Amino acid sequence: MSEPWAAAWRMVTVYGPYATVLLVSLLVQLLPSVDVRSASSVIVLGPLTLIRPFVILAGAIYGPFTSSRLEVVALGAWVATLTRGAVRRWDLSRRPRDECAPAPPRAEWGK
Repeated sequence: MSEPWAAAWRMVTVYGPYATVLLVSLLVQLLPSVDVRSASSVIVLGPLTLIRPFVILAGAIYGPFTSSRLEVVALGAWVATLTRGAVRRWDLSRRPRDECAPAPPRAEWGK
């Protein structure tokens, strides 16, 4: 196996289990029980969101770790950069405050 494919396979061994657990947890969201859906959100999706940057970094380090080619190491860094950028772009909670809708005017009491 060539070095780029070996690095890609090592990255899949890091990203694959994370993605599998995430997808199974999202499938649980299809169940009709609100309690089960809430539990899967709190127990699985919350911690997975917390460790996501570390998983991205671990895959980017472990993938090209044994490679002696600079191209493979650069490819690992590029994948980590693209992945982190995509995550930031899709995270709607990181919008600047001026993009958020203004609060409706408050009703004044006693008028």
